[in-house]
Amino acid sequence: MNSTSIRTVRDHLPSLEQFGVAVEYYPDYINLAPEPHGVDALLGCFTVRGTGRHWMNDTDYPESLGSLGITHYGEVHSIVTDPEGMDIYNLYLDPRTHPLPSMPLELNNMLHVLFAHRKAFRHRFNRSIHLHFKDPTLPLQCVQTLHQEMTQPSAGSAAIIQALLRVFLIACCRSALNEGIVPSFAADAPPPIWLLDTCRHLDEHFQNPITLDQLA
Repeated sequence: MNSTSIRTVRDHLPSLEQFGVAVEYYPDYINLAPEPHGVDALLGCFTVRGTGRHWMNDTDYPESLGSLGITHYGEVHSIVTDPEGMDIYNLYLDPRTHPLPSMPLELNNMLHVLFAHRKAFRHRFNRSIHLHFKDPTLPLQCVQTLHQEMTQPSAGSAAIIQALLRVFLIACCRSALNEGIVPSFAADAPPPIWLLDTCRHLDEHFQNPITLDQLA
């Protein structure tokens, strides 16, 4: 499937620029023919009602309650619904400008497999990622409240958005582990502290020039 367009989402989603995350809700979404496209962000399409098919790059997956398809910057995707339509939340991330929240140690490697910071970090094992939450209650509560806090902001909304994003990402990592997705760089023993510190420094300063001497 070849991309016909790359849609710019940051222009009409100010929270993506402000917080590094944005949510759109598409109730009763009906699309009966593929319309391949990409977006200029990381995109997670979360199905909360209905059934259909999700084309991601060169693979298609069944969609139903609890399905989550993740595509990277500009990667091609298209959702084709059954005639009854679907309810879908689109969650956009931009880790190029806003580092993702820190994860518990045992989930940190998985986060980078699911939501690679740069397209160069994607490979044939994590290019098309499709998860299915056995119990979608927690991630659904997260995206619903994220959408509410973004569309009806109030005092403390920024803190709630960051906290809910972290919980949602933890739920994604748990689901990936339950489905048998294993990071290729995972080890039986926890990584040494110096390696975690180096990775954290790279995550926080990847836009700046970094020398080997600085890392050493």
